[in-house]
Amino acid sequence: MASTTRSYDASKDTPTTAEVPNMQGQVPGLVHREKVSTPIAPTKHDRNRNEYSSDDIAVDSDGTCFDSDHGIQSHRSDSFGQYDAEADVLMVKASAAIVERRGAAVSRQLHRALVRSFQSQSTAVVSKDTSLPAPHSNPEAISFEEISSHLARRMQELLAWDGELARKELSLSEIEESLRTLRVLSPAVDPQKTYRTWFNLHTRRMEEASRVHSKAKELCERELELNQLFNTVSVKATELDVLENSLRHREEDIQKRDDILGTAEMAVRVIEDHLRDREAHVEEKERFQDEKETLLKQREAAIQHKESELGQSAALQETTSTVLRHREETLSVAEAAASEREEKLASREQEARQRSQVVQQQQQVLSQGLITYQNDLSALRRREDVIRSTEVELVEQASSQAATDASLCQREKNVSIRERATSEQEALLLTRSSELEHWADALRQNEESLTTALDEHKNSISKLESHRKAVVHREMEVNTIAASQNAAIAALSQREDAVFIRERETSEREEAVLNQDLSLRNRAQALDSQQMILSEAQAAHEVKDCALQTRQVSIQQQDEDLTEKIRSHEVAVQSLSRREDQVLRQEQAILHREQALTTKGNALTEKEESLTQREKANSSQKGNKLKTREEAIRKAEEELEKVPMREASSESNELHDLQDRPDPTESILEEKSE
Repeated sequence: MASTTRSYDASKDTPTTAEVPNMQGQVPGLVHREKVSTPIAPTKHDRNRNEYSSDDIAVDSDGTCFDSDHGIQSHRSDSFGQYDAEADVLMVKASAAIVERRGAAVSRQLHRALVRSFQSQSTAVVSKDTSLPAPHSNPEAISFEEISSHLARRMQELLAWDGELARKELSLSEIEESLRTLRVLSPAVDPQKTYRTWFNLHTRRMEEASRVHSKAKELCERELELNQLFNTVSVKATELDVLENSLRHREEDIQKRDDILGTAEMAVRVIEDHLRDREAHVEEKERFQDEKETLLKQREAAIQHKESELGQSAALQETTSTVLRHREETLSVAEAAASEREEKLASREQEARQRSQVVQQQQQVLSQGLITYQNDLSALRRREDVIRSTEVELVEQASSQAATDASLCQREKNVSIRERATSEQEALLLTRSSELEHWADALRQNEESLTTALDEHKNSISKLESHRKAVVHREMEVNTIAASQNAAIAALSQREDAVFIRERETSEREEAVLNQDLSLRNRAQALDSQQMILSEAQAAHEVKDCALQTRQVSIQQQDEDLTEKIRSHEVAVQSLSRREDQVLRQEQAILHREQALTTKGNALTEKEESLTQREKANSSQKGNKLKTREEAIRKAEEELEKVPMREASSESNELHDLQDRPDPTESILEEKSE
């Protein structure tokens, strides 16, 4: 069953209807009960009840009134017992006018709805074929069961139409009965009493309007004061926002400074560790140099001892040369001296080898010293590289922080632009959704009209036309009755409409004033809450300022401590550099001493070479002398063979005595060797 919504215009006394299509394909009809806003003012004053009440009264087709709760109240003397006779008269007039308008509206709505439905159905049936396809188009696709079910469904729909029309006829008969009762009640109305009540109501309305106007002025003044307070609070809020932003920037700067100080502390710790390593390395180097000096001193002492030994050996060689001159006669002494010389030469060769090994060790030590010096230089260069890299990192961090600040600003701008775009898109989507809803409603209407047009047949059209003729005849009768009643009650309805309009205006103004008062109270509460929030924010900002000040003091102290540490580290570095310079000087002195020792060693080697040459010359001379002596001995032996045996025995005894004598050169050489 289709539903219709009705809106009443008090100035023209013509209802406007807006038909809503039925979603199930039924014929549009009428609503038996509608809600009409008809404020009725009582004459008696009640404190608990609003004098200008605008309770909605709904009227059914049979004359029964419905309150705003849709509760039924019949027209009895009990329902209006709390009012006087004037209120009864006004109520009767209002109900009569309402019933009259309702009757006219119902008749017009019924006529228009039936005409529209029949026109649409006839045009649809004439313009389009039935839902059943022609037998020659596709006879295999349609079965007899489908055709029978389709016809049965159409018969059920036609029966439903018949029941709906019967109900509408009953509602029209009830409306006719209510109009007849109004004809009986209308002569009993007294126009003088109605004018008197209207004048009293008008004076009360004017007084109430003046009171409302004065109250509205007070509320406007209050609103201005609250607006001023709101402006001052907004200014304070902006100032607090600026303070918050400044505090945030300060906190960010302090955090950056803390990070820089942390990195500086880490660098200082690394430098301290490096300096400690360097100190340990320098101490080890000093120990190594001390050991080196002791070794050099020992070498110098050994070289001096060797020089003294060489001097003694030179003296010994001179004495041996003199002794050899005296001992040329004996071969045994020469052989012993030769063997001793060979042993001395072997010992000298061993000493020369030892000296070469010592020189190699010295070269290795010097190479190790050079390696350590190069390592120190590389460590210093690494330290400089680390310091430079830390400086570059600090500069890069500052640049990256600036870039991040710029990117954050750009992101905030992009977010604001996106928010605007999203709001515009939401508005477009809302408009688009409303348009789509309208299109959907139109499509639904078209679908319903198409289904109704395709489902109807010629038999249903003939039945509907017969029913339409009967309904039109009854509607014409109702229209004649309504016209006669409208002529009798037109003046009263116009005056009542004016009073009702004024009452509505006053009620609307009262509601507007109340809404303004509520809004102003809400704004005052919001301002109070904002003031509380601002005071709390100020206290929090003061606490943050104190914390930031204490933090700044602590940071300054940390800066001073770091500067002192850096100064102490600089002093330590200077002392280490001085110690390194001293070590370098000592190394240079050691190198000079080693060079002097090498020159001395070269001189000693030259002396040894000269001694070896002299020994070779002496050995060659001694060999020649020994050869000559052997020849002389052979000659003497040959001569002795000729001499008698006694002489030979005596000479042999003398030779044995000479051989048994101790050699003074041998004793001297043994002492030197010991």
